[in-house]
Amino acid sequence: MYPLTFDEYVLNKKPLLYNEIKKEIYLANQFLNNELYDLYKEYLVIGGMPEVVNCFIKEKDYSKVDKLLEEIFTKYKADFNQYSQKINPLKIKEIYDSIPSQLAKENSRFFLKNINKCARNERYKEANLWLEDAGLIFKVYLLENNTYPVIKNINNNFYKLYLHDVGLLRYISQIHPSKIINDENFDWIGYLVENFVIQQLKPTILNKSYYFKINNNFEIDFLTQIINDVIPFEIKSGKSKKKKSLTLYNEKYKPKYSIRISKMGFKKDGLIINVPLWMINFVDFTNISNELESKNI
Repeated sequence: MYPLTFDEYVLNKKPLLYNEIKKEIYLANQFLNNELYDLYKEYLVIGGMPEVVNCFIKEKDYSKVDKLLEEIFTKYKADFNQYSQKINPLKIKEIYDSIPSQLAKENSRFFLKNINKCARNERYKEANLWLEDAGLIFKVYLLENNTYPVIKNINNNFYKLYLHDVGLLRYISQIHPSKIINDENFDWIGYLVENFVIQQLKPTILNKSYYFKINNNFEIDFLTQIINDVIPFEIKSGKSKKKKSLTLYNEKYKPKYSIRISKMGFKKDGLIINVPLWMINFVDFTNISNELESKNI
């Protein structure tokens, strides 16, 4: 079962709210934004697995959500043994189990040595590919140069791994639902929010996305090609206004525009366009700059 995206979750739980947002995305009032924000926090907890979503909509019980996520997690591990064929299921499990802890680190690049000091890429390549083909992980490679077309600049030896569902990532990370529902400080779960973003946008503009380093010190979370432009994306889990990486990127490479996804509202500040986390599924990123200018935002 593939996860529902956040907008599909909103449509299933509150169709009237979904229709109101679709009518006027950029000028949604504070009440609608507050409703979406609450649903966004729910989604971080439960994720988009259809069985889990249906359970929560009917029962509104986070303990039952965790029980279902536990069952799904257990089933996945059983599938590793049953369907891996000639691939060593232990290696598949080692990679999968290691993703949450590696994402949570400040340097979230995936290191095989964190699984086993003797691990080598060639020994785990097939296991990695199996997880990708099964749709259970997203792989984001390092881009060494941002020149067009970006595909010629991929470094296949450096990558990050994300899980296909943020609810499952939250459960495996042992984060209690109340910590997200009741806590307004999300800075400590930046990796969870980053996983949320790529899960939502992977089917569209982040289908081929990469991460990028500026002067080996500052990192752009996602870099993607939108039509003929290479666009940087920076993800902020809280309301922090810091934008050092984007500012440096804009000064050095002068993109057509850049995207900052955070808890702040829609705002265009020079080349930087801020998009609320809970609005990313509703936005047309190919035309967002023109849309905001037409609304005088």
